Amino acid sequence: MPSIPQKAWYERRRFRVWISGLSATVIHGAAAAGGAFVGLATAKGLGIDVPQLNVQQLGVVLLSAGLSSLFAYLRKSPIPRPEDDTKPFHPAPS
Repeated sequence: MPSIPQKAWYERRRFRVWISGLSATVIHGAAAAGGAFVGLATAKGLGIDVPQLNVQQLGVVLLSAGLSSLFAYLRKSPIPRPEDDTKPFHPAPS
């Protein structure tokens, strides 16, 4: 059985990895929406008739894309729960 400090370290590490993945997912979703905005601006510059987004609309698009990515991540990787003390401890390989 591992010592309590080792188990606590492992639990904190798992949570940090989960937070890191969550942050990366939200940033990726917002960046993809930003890319779509750049695409609209480029098309407008080329003379193609596309709707123009103002800053408020762009903010809503970025927020909704980030939230959509957040919910997709939470669906695939729910918040990690502390491991039960009755289960054997198997740290991830280094």
